[in-house]
Amino acid sequence: MVATNGSDQGEPVGILTYWTFDDLVYIEHFAIDEELRNQGLGKAVFLNFLSQQTQQVVLEVEHPHDETSEHRVEFYASMGLFQNPQDYLQPSYHGDQVTVPMIIMSKYELDDDEFEEIRELLYREVYKCRPANLL
Repeated sequence: MVATNGSDQGEPVGILTYWTFDDLVYIEHFAIDEELRNQGLGKAVFLNFLSQQTQQVVLEVEHPHDETSEHRVEFYASMGLFQNPQDYLQPSYHGDQVTVPMIIMSKYELDDDEFEEIRELLYREVYKCRPANLL
């Protein structure tokens, strides 16, 4: 999905890519053009997208370790997403077996069973790997 400014010309302001599953929407990437940030566009785009989703919405974020990653977690939390406490490793996109510890944030808070189901779905469908290879 290309986010636009809502004008008649529909000028692109950012991008939001996501996967739709039966009971889940997984946001893979969300970005606003760097020159247009801090104008409320990201908030407007994200809240509009979120309001259209009736099912669970999840995304991965880096653990806060610098100002940018702290801001990212705060941004999604301010949109009403929950920071789930369960351990999560993002599999490698390149097959080099390098994993990255991440946080799963979600529209609705996840219990351990729900978290495990979502992790397995993401590993299987998005990353094309088996969870046993990462745990």
